[in-house]
Amino acid sequence: MFCPECGEEVKDSAKFCKNCGARIDNINIQNQNNNNNNNNNNEGKIPCKNCGKMILPNSSKCEFCGMTYGLDSKEGKDKYQIIVILGYLFATIGQFILWGILFFIGMGIGIYLWTRDNDYAKKHGKYMLIIGLVIFIITFIIGFIEGFSSTI
Repeated sequence: MFCPECGEEVKDSAKFCKNCGARIDNINIQNQNNNNNNNNNNEGKIPCKNCGKMILPNSSKCEFCGMTYGLDSKEGKDKYQIIVILGYLFATIGQFILWGILFFIGMGIGIYLWTRDNDYAKKHGKYMLIIGLVIFIITFIIGFIEGFSSTI
């Protein structure tokens, strides 16, 4: 493999040229490797959006460059961001609006997110359920104490 800037021969694993310091374009490397040894090892795989190397479609992280496709990826956050915001709102203040119906919608959103195959959604779904249940228990205890104290 050769540096695209100066033409110096570089190792296949190099990220920078030792001669001129230019960054080695991993997409060009992948294309060179695919042209040189065009085999079926990449069947069913997709190119990483960062380095272009072939990875499994359900990978959460590229094994070559470390690009994440779950918790830290922008597309993972964008896909669930509105649902996460609504879920937190409903799970926290939903107990005091419309007789608590929104609370149960928030808990449903939390369960939905927790069962997704996305680290961002899974994390927030779990937190949403925990926060919602803690607020529900505190509200229940306060209501019980107020009800008990009003009978005395």
